[in-house]
Amino acid sequence: MGVEDAGTHPLDEPLFDQAAVIPYRVENGEIQICLITTRRKGRWGIPKGNIKTGHSFEQTALEEAYEEAGLRGDIVDEPLGIFRYYKSSDLRQAIVVLMSVSSAEDVWKEVDARIREWVAPRVARVRLENLQLRSLLDLALRRIHSHHDQQQSSSAKSSAQ
Repeated sequence: MGVEDAGTHPLDEPLFDQAAVIPYRVENGEIQICLITTRRKGRWGIPKGNIKTGHSFEQTALEEAYEEAGLRGDIVDEPLGIFRYYKSSDLRQAIVVLMSVSSAEDVWKEVDARIREWVAPRVARVRLENLQLRSLLDLALRRIHSHHDQQQSSSAKSSAQ
């Protein structure tokens, strides 16, 4: 699957039970990352949720981005990796994908429960407390730069023809 594991996992546990998305857009040539607050403690994070039976992690990640942040878009490349965190006393393991955002709704399912903010990558890195998630953000930024370099190269070739 090509997933980079940001930590270790016991073989007797599932590799991941949640899906998460790092949403980004490019505005005026600048990369912006979308962060949201958690409902209970107001900490900054990314959209994520439990993978429902019969759903793929990709499907779950896109659904969570829409429900929690009002975002629509496409997954870019393979998963970035896995990050772990505790919710109450339960260990959670979330597979993280990169999402190129095509639209952001003004009103969405959890608009009254969360704050959504577009920030520069350096700001996102400071706000994210989970070190594994910060590492995955760094990988996401490398992929975004690579993805956009490829798009610009393709555009230049098309224009030259």
